[in-house]
Amino acid sequence: MPAAVFKSVLEVEEAYEQTVPVVVTPAAAGFQMRADEQELGDGISIADIRAVPLRARTRSRVVRPARDLLLFCVHVSGPARVIQHDRAADVGPGAGVLYETRTPFELVYPAEMNSVSLQVPRELVPIRTAQITGYSARTLSAQSPAMRDVLVRMMCQHVRDHVGDRHLSVAELARRHHVSERHVHTLFERIGTTPGGYIRAQRLLAARAMLANPANDACPVADIGAAAGFTDPRAFERAFRRQYEMTPGRWRRAHRAGGHTSEMSA
Repeated sequence: MPAAVFKSVLEVEEAYEQTVPVVVTPAAAGFQMRADEQELGDGISIADIRAVPLRARTRSRVVRPARDLLLFCVHVSGPARVIQHDRAADVGPGAGVLYETRTPFELVYPAEMNSVSLQVPRELVPIRTAQITGYSARTLSAQSPAMRDVLVRMMCQHVRDHVGDRHLSVAELARRHHVSERHVHTLFERIGTTPGGYIRAQRLLAARAMLANPANDACPVADIGAAAGFTDPRAFERAFRRQYEMTPGRWRRAHRAGGHTSEMSA
């Protein structure tokens, strides 16, 4: 789904009318908000939200929203406050917070912000309503085990989304997610690899998929390596040979017609 760019409060309120009706109040002139949402199936979606300072609250006249959702947000940059169930959670970069759409809530963004929100229908979560209410509007520290799992998944997704970027590195992952490079290494240890190893593996998967595509028959192997983020053709060939026990050119000839492709995965 393409990203939606909202340049007025009315556009935002109309877009969310059928899911979570809200009233949006910008903190200053020049309102803009961007929402890049991806459907994952079964009513689950993930959204990357970027916005200028604003305040959003559920409409008081709405008894129940059109969709009963649980939203878990991880803040990438900028501060936020989530108010629900007579309590407030202050959330900074790297921290997370849960809130639910069936009861009134208020979101306060005092500065420009970027957050990633996972939206899940309540009926898919095998947790009692009272427990969900107890977890809502409470800050989840970036150092908690649950948040570490969320962060490493976010980093893996960032790698897959930017695999062709030659500047993708441990330093970039640390900067993007507001943690130290040492912490990035610690997080990837949780999934049995290193950040550099994960980046290389995803680049090799991307290169292999391009090599297997007949549309790329005229594309030199070196160009495919570059498109997958490898800066040195010889380094690409060595890495490919180590992983697949043959050169990229030989692999293309041997496998492209056989359909032995693999999707990139975490």
